[in-house]
Amino acid sequence: MYQSRNTQQTLTALDALLQKGTSLADAIETLHIVQNIPFDDIWPAIMLHCQLSEKEAMQFTKNHCGFWKHR
Repeated sequence: MYQSRNTQQTLTALDALLQKGTSLADAIETLHIVQNIPFDDIWPAIMLHCQLSEKEAMQFTKNHCGFWKHR
């Protein structure tokens, strides 16, 4: 599941943002709001990138996902 094509594409997009100097929190919001990547594709990429557990990655992504801020 975590090595799916969507996860790999999300990791690539995440790495591109981080290489530009974007913070991880801003990168998550950009992926979700600007690039319209679903939450369920972002948190596995965060889990792999940051080497977090599923629960930690989901919570971290939820905390920084603009979707949750704007509801």
